Amino acid sequence: LKRLKKAGAIAIGYGIESGSQKVLDRMNKKINIRQAERALNDTIRSKIFPVIFMMYGYPGESLESLQETVEFFKKVPYVGRIHFAITTALPGSELYNDCLKEGLIKDENRYLESLAAGFTANGNRLIINFTQFSKWDFWRLKSELERKIYLEQIKRYPRHFITITFKRYIFALRECLQKLFN
Repeated sequence: LKRLKKAGAIAIGYGIESGSQKVLDRMNKKINIRQAERALNDTIRSKIFPVIFMMYGYPGESLESLQETVEFFKKVPYVGRIHFAITTALPGSELYNDCLKEGLIKDENRYLESLAAGFTANGNRLIINFTQFSKWDFWRLKSELERKIYLEQIKRYPRHFITITFKRYIFALRECLQKLFN
């Protein structure tokens, strides 16, 4: 990390995906929660901005695993940027092949078309619900999870939140003024 910082790195993305070890194991992610926590802490100590990528709705996701993800964010330092994506079976992945075998994808061409439409129109489109939650509960729980995680980060690190919000406000204001006067 020191060499990356010296070379000019300002951010590193981490595909942590979940704060639940059970879900990580189901994904065959060859990491554990402690390794993820350590990576984030080391990255911040190196003065590099960590960007976290999380998945929601992986097969086996439960209320317990969602709570474990919230608890994970109570242990890690302020990360600033967290991207939440809905689990999607992409061609070539083990999950995609499982969906074909289990009949969750009935018409492959139609699925691929809806997948392409989902990614161009809205990157957070639910095509296959892999959870035991109803579609309504799925969206409600996803919103609740994101809200809890962001609120936890804001409560613990209000200065960072205010700084980032202020910078975004100034950036947006500058863009508006440039459009007005150019």
